[in-house]
Amino acid sequence: MVEGQELKSTTYREELRRAILTGSFHASFSGLVSFPMQIYSKPPLLTTLTRLDISNNNIPSLPDELGTLSGLKELWISENPIPSLPESICEG
Repeated sequence: MVEGQELKSTTYREELRRAILTGSFHASFSGLVSFPMQIYSKPPLLTTLTRLDISNNNIPSLPDELGTLSGLKELWISENPIPSLPESICEG
């Protein structure tokens, strides 16, 4: 994340809570410069997160752990400088 601009930490925490309830995490146009690893600090999200929208940020790569989000059906990553996808999400 941009230093001093942690997706406005209150908003970020609220979005994590909302994601647990709805299965969707939205952080597009948030000024992120790295993948929001805090998703992994919320165990319910590992199985219930179905939609992850981190589009329109400046995230250069996705973590291999992305493949552990077993319920993920939609991944929105457009408009980020991500050159390739991790193998963990490309496996069948």
